Amino acid sequence: MFRQRHIHRQLAEVVGDPLADEATWMRACLAAGDKPLVIDRGGGGSSKLSGLMPATRCLTTAALGLNLLASWGMILLLCQQFVVLLSGAGEIWYRQTMGFGPGLGIILSVYGLIGFWQRFLAQGESKTRCAVWFGLLTVGLGMLACGSTDIMPALLAATFAAAGGAAAFFTLARLASYTRKMLPDSFRADRLAVTSGLAVFPMAAIMALGIASVAAAGGGHSSTVWYGFSLDRVLTIISILAISTIIPSYVAARVSRAQSWQSCLALNTIVNSPIILGLLAASLTTTVTGFNFANPVATGALVASNWAMLALVMAMIGSASSLAALRNTAVSKRLLKKAGYHQAIAGEG
Repeated sequence: MFRQRHIHRQLAEVVGDPLADEATWMRACLAAGDKPLVIDRGGGGSSKLSGLMPATRCLTTAALGLNLLASWGMILLLCQQFVVLLSGAGEIWYRQTMGFGPGLGIILSVYGLIGFWQRFLAQGESKTRCAVWFGLLTVGLGMLACGSTDIMPALLAATFAAAGGAAAFFTLARLASYTRKMLPDSFRADRLAVTSGLAVFPMAAIMALGIASVAAAGGGHSSTVWYGFSLDRVLTIISILAISTIIPSYVAARVSRAQSWQSCLALNTIVNSPIILGLLAASLTTTVTGFNFANPVATGALVASNWAMLALVMAMIGSASSLAALRNTAVSKRLLKKAGYHQAIAGEG
């Protein structure tokens, strides 16, 4: 009985998908026959998780935020390696010339992620929760500024950062609200959040442990300097970045059950909009402020590396979307065969 309901839901999604090609749509209609294809709209598409507690949502958002910071750490390390490869400049030069683009990108990403997920999950029901999240972020930014020796410049920078963060926070919150309105009522938003949080939990735990270790050590930073390019190091960094980017993107597309890679890519682009926004801001800022005609090779490598990071992340998101779409299609065909809807898959290889 459960399998039959699942098959009917699959057929209803195909019949109601405006992006479905005509052949697939016709086969789904033939498979359905005269059976009513009714989707339960009472539970928002996630009946088992409709009672998800706000604390669980907060923990999920926190895990996604820690994973975002881990991704940014790998991006900065990989960018440094590309700069060394393209220009031969060392780590010291990179730290002195990369400018404030990456810092701005990280701030926009963190604010944007909180704004997006609190609205995507709450569907705009709680303005208080929105204010609490934004207030906590702003207070944290101010506390970091107060820890600086140059208090006034740090506070001024924190003020501008909070202003940019506010723009990212409320812009992506509006994007989340619009996305929820456009998604079908059967979309399992809570399940997407929980599975995404579980997918990034290992990276989030490692990042949390690292932050706690730095805090316990008094906030000092390591004096280790990486001068040379290392292929092994690059492959390791890319592997870790893939874990923090591809796996949650794949999980999100699988939860959506979309069978076209365009739909999966569109969803993943929206879900990953915080890091995409941050990378775009970092690349644009570095391009405008970071180029130095006195050293065009090194600064050109710096600018190119920033844009390469954006392209790499988008490529990872795209590959995860394509793999998930193929898997969703295979699962749908298997379920249709098991239910005896052979007409729905007739003619397909």
